[in-house]
Amino acid sequence: MKTSLLSLLTGTFLFGISACTKNGSDSNTGGTNPPPTPGQSTVLAAVYVVDTTLVAAHDTVERYNITFDGLNRISVITELDTKPNGDSDYYSIQALTYNGSDTNATRRTEYERTFSGGVATITRDTSYYAFTNGKCVYDSTSNPNWYYMDQFAYVTNAVLRTGRALLSGVKSTHQSTIYQTFVNGDLTYQIDTLVSHDVTVVNPAFFSYQRREVSTSYLTNPNPFYQLAKNFFRPYYDDDLAFQVGEHLNVLLHNSTKRYLSGVVLQELLLTI
Repeated sequence: MKTSLLSLLTGTFLFGISACTKNGSDSNTGGTNPPPTPGQSTVLAAVYVVDTTLVAAHDTVERYNITFDGLNRISVITELDTKPNGDSDYYSIQALTYNGSDTNATRRTEYERTFSGGVATITRDTSYYAFTNGKCVYDSTSNPNWYYMDQFAYVTNAVLRTGRALLSGVKSTHQSTIYQTFVNGDLTYQIDTLVSHDVTVVNPAFFSYQRREVSTSYLTNPNPFYQLAKNFFRPYYDDDLAFQVGEHLNVLLHNSTKRYLSGVVLQELLLTI
């Protein structure tokens, strides 16, 4: 599964937006969105990513099209990526399902086709979500090769996460406390402790202790991709260090992430847009 629809912004590309202008309310912020100003919109219809190092015939390297249902909720997201010579590189369809008139998705089905060496690899992922008072409390994703499940509880300035996973035949459980600081609705600082237990290793039991620290700053510009991601995003920076650009109310400017294993920096990643 590709890390994020909105990771397209992390490269050295130009991007264009085609939008439909609609008004609506945001259940996660509790307020009514103001009318769009010229050049802005509350709903995206398409996104195009352009690599300016390529010739004009092949410089559009990623294309996203978004379809909405009668309640202005995202129903289908399609993505087509192409290689520098114009050949197809990656194609996906994400279909979202809702309960009644809820604005948060309960299921996301993703069909992916990756082209490599003339051979197409096809996968299908299914994700399930549950929300309480607009916050994700359950999140699971599976395909024939792997599975993970997370449950979330919310306390003051922290998210408590517990879950289990199956990858390459290895079963594990995990738990973490994720401390967070928000400013004007955007996550500016996160530090967490992750304890993983490989349940396939019984004697001696194998545990892994990790910690991740994230500092983030933002522009004051509203993030046009927030409306795309808010219906199914996770409530924290994910373990794979993918930066979910769409999950922030304002445009992401700078992100610094350090990942520790037993107190030693295992990975450090800086992102500036």
